[in-house]
Amino acid sequence: MLHDMRMQSIKNVVPFSLLMIAMGVIGFMVCKMDDDIVGQYVMWGIFGLFGAMGVFFVIRAITGGYQQKMIKKLKAEGSMALQAAEEDYRTAREVCAGVKAGRTWLFCTRSPFSQIFRLDQIAWAYAHMTVKRRNGLATNRTYCVKVHMPDGTEEEIACKDEDMCQLILNCLDKPERTGKSGNRDF
Repeated sequence: MLHDMRMQSIKNVVPFSLLMIAMGVIGFMVCKMDDDIVGQYVMWGIFGLFGAMGVFFVIRAITGGYQQKMIKKLKAEGSMALQAAEEDYRTAREVCAGVKAGRTWLFCTRSPFSQIFRLDQIAWAYAHMTVKRRNGLATNRTYCVKVHMPDGTEEEIACKDEDMCQLILNCLDKPERTGKSGNRDF
């Protein structure tokens, strides 16, 4: 499970990181020495920062830095939770791209940060859409599923469209997944 999630994080991070590294390299190649030596060093610093950030993101993905929150959550559950989650991940079914549902856990690798949710500890969840506007015209829409826990914490699962949100909510609403006889309030 952890290896698969780490590999997915690497796949999610590499395109953005390569773009940042390429911007840094191209910036170094395009900048030429001229009379404004201070401006030259400032530009080299900016492009060097882009390249360093790109390398940092890749190293963090390779070393498993994006899974630390998930591992911490599993360790807080107890010593057997990691093994139970590993077993549940192997038998989990793919709900949609980057989201798997097992009998006890919901696994999400849609972003570089891996997320894991215990299905019986989800208080409620709903689909959320944000519309970004420019000059009164809708330019972009982002979708997510907001998941609320009984302790008051809230986490988001990023989605590409409204259909993906509904697939995730339908997966959470299944009585056989939750072990309850009726529908949950989602």
